[in-house]
Amino acid sequence: MSTIRSTFQKSRSVFAQNEAEWGISPTTALVIALAPVALIGCLVVIAGLSFVNHDVFRPMFRWITAEDSILEWGQFLFVFLSSLICGAISIRLARMKQYPLAALYALLALAALFVAGEEIS
Repeated sequence: MSTIRSTFQKSRSVFAQNEAEWGISPTTALVIALAPVALIGCLVVIAGLSFVNHDVFRPMFRWITAEDSILEWGQFLFVFLSSLICGAISIRLARMKQYPLAALYALLALAALFVAGEEIS
């Protein structure tokens, strides 16, 4: 039990540092951290239920995972937002005169933008 408590306290400490550094509220930080886990969890539950009740959940699973459906548009959105975030980090690092790291983030932003364009085409 003490291991779980110490891990939780360390995690809370890291969260507090990140909240202060990025200037976001604890709730926003928690949503950012847990949203991908919750979305993947929902998809796994729907996939599992599609084996149990074919008539109800199989069409829903196929709709979610179909080409040009909600999953693909979600991927595009997250990759595109990643490119914007990496671009903003690159600009911030360049202003701090950390040019090698800024260049790395700029390349990552361009790569993410390319992947987003490929995903949507």
